[in-house]
Amino acid sequence: ALQLRIATLDPRHPDIIVSENNVAASLLDQGRYGEAEPIFRKALTQSIDILGENHPRTISAYGNLGNVLSLLGRRRDAEALYRKAIALGVSTLGERHPDVLLGYSNLASTLGDLGNYQEAERLARQVLAIRTELLGQKHPQLIISNNNLASLLDGAQRYAEAETYYRKSIEISIAALGERDPLTGLAYNNLAYNLTRQKRYGEAETVYRKALE
Repeated sequence: ALQLRIATLDPRHPDIIVSENNVAASLLDQGRYGEAEPIFRKALTQSIDILGENHPRTISAYGNLGNVLSLLGRRRDAEALYRKAIALGVSTLGERHPDVLLGYSNLASTLGDLGNYQEAERLARQVLAIRTELLGQKHPQLIISNNNLASLLDGAQRYAEAETYYRKSIEISIAALGERDPLTGLAYNNLAYNLTRQKRYGEAETVYRKALE
C-alpha cells in the first residue's frame, strides 16, 4: 500500500508521511524495532521538509522516533528527541496539550531508565497534576499516570511512597474499568511486586491472587 501511494501521489504529499508512519507503527507492534527506525526517521525528515518543524505531525514524528530508539536501548538519543518534541509542542500547542503531556511522560520514563530519578519524578508529578486538573480524579488516563510515578519511585527504592500510587492506580482502574479489566490486573501485579520488594510477602501473595481472579 505504501509503494502504491508513493507511485500515485506527489512525493511531497502529506499522506505519504501518514502511510510511512502507519507502516513503521505496525513494525513496532510486531517488535521489529530495527526495521521501524529508518521508516520513522524518514517520516520525520519528510515532515520537517513538507509541513515544517512546528507542525503537530512533525512534533509527533519526533516522539515516534524517540519511542523506537528507546525500545532499541538508545535512551540518550531518545531523550534528545523527546526534549525536542516537548520544546516544539510547548511553543506550538501549549504545555497542557495531551501530546505534550505524553511527551513529558515518555521523557520521564526514559530518564528513569537512565537513573535520573529526580527530573523523572518531577515530570511524572507534573503530568499527574495537570491530567488530574483537566480530567478529574477518576479518569482512566490517571491509571497510567499514577502507575508511571509509582514505577519511578520504585526505581529510586522509595517503595513505601510508590505503594501509595500503585494503590491509587488500582482504585481508579476498578472505578473506571471494573475489577476484571486487564489493566486492573496489571495494576494489581505492579502493587504485588512492590510489596515483594518491601518483603511483605504475605500481602504480596494475596494481591497476586487478586490479579488472577
